[in-house]
Amino acid sequence: MRTPTLRRPGRGAADELLKLVTKIQTTRPIQDDDPRWPDIAELVIAHRLAGLAHEHWELPREVKRTLRRERARLVQVHAVQERLLARVLKALRPLPVLLLKGAANEGLYASPELRPRSDTDLLVSHVHFGEAHARLLQLGLVHHPRTRHTREKSPVWHERTFLEENTGQSIDLHQGLLQPERMKLTADLLFADSRPALGRARHVRIPSIADSWLIGALSLAAKELAVPLVLAVDLALLSAQLEARVLAQRAKQVDLVRAAFLASSWLSHVTLAGRIVHAHYAVEWGIELTRHLRVPKALSMALDLIAGRYALDRQQPSRPARLVRKALFIDRATDAAWFALRTLSGQ
Repeated sequence: MRTPTLRRPGRGAADELLKLVTKIQTTRPIQDDDPRWPDIAELVIAHRLAGLAHEHWELPREVKRTLRRERARLVQVHAVQERLLARVLKALRPLPVLLLKGAANEGLYASPELRPRSDTDLLVSHVHFGEAHARLLQLGLVHHPRTRHTREKSPVWHERTFLEENTGQSIDLHQGLLQPERMKLTADLLFADSRPALGRARHVRIPSIADSWLIGALSLAAKELAVPLVLAVDLALLSAQLEARVLAQRAKQVDLVRAAFLASSWLSHVTLAGRIVHAHYAVEWGIELTRHLRVPKALSMALDLIAGRYALDRQQPSRPARLVRKALFIDRATDAAWFALRTLSGQ
């Protein structure tokens, strides 16, 4: 892996540096006594890059020490998460379980603390969702509804959160990735193309490389780009193992063309802007992907504009802007209209 270095920001970027961890690479090194270093370290940690920065970046001694402490903490957190995950997977056996997001992607990294996660995402078939829910309650976990999801009580809602109260760790149990009208990447399709999860029991799987990439793209679109930068590293590492043509075919199959284009554009923006340096990602790969996706010119310009406005303070736009973006990321116009009506009516 190429070693990234932290650099002094270009003219006019000093204020942005306090909010955007990626505006820190141009031509001259930041002095070790620069007062902005604590803010930079805080943002690196917030974007789950502490382990990677400690491992690969040239940093002042005090910042290195801060990130070393955070990395040690992440090792402990991961151990707690693994103990909970082992209990949950044992309780769910023999139901087929798919690890998602950080739990699936940590195998891309040299050690798991380099890919920290806030919770653990699991997916089961909708046929087994009720039984899985009951087993997690029997295990002593507490169903922890997210109040912002007013429709979570619906039996067809795509996920439920369970909390281990003594550790504060949570499990997100999915029967789908999002509402069905937003894409067609169903649990059945994910399981059909899944791979064994190395080191896990036989009933535990992880998504294919293409589906893992699309899940990352879907997360980016669903959260209106309010995501940590570690997702860009995930996508870069996955891209290195994936043909752009194959990914485009899968995106078309599951109505995630717009989300895939957005993610490719976003990844190119954070790479070209010097915000992330990663030897495993080639901008040419993204150009090839967008060519295969064949997004209309006007739409591609709109998606590229949104991707270019990514801000590392991770503040979401206003509710009307969020709804517009959500609808824009849905491939089919009829699905977008249906999603908008359901959302506005609170169904």
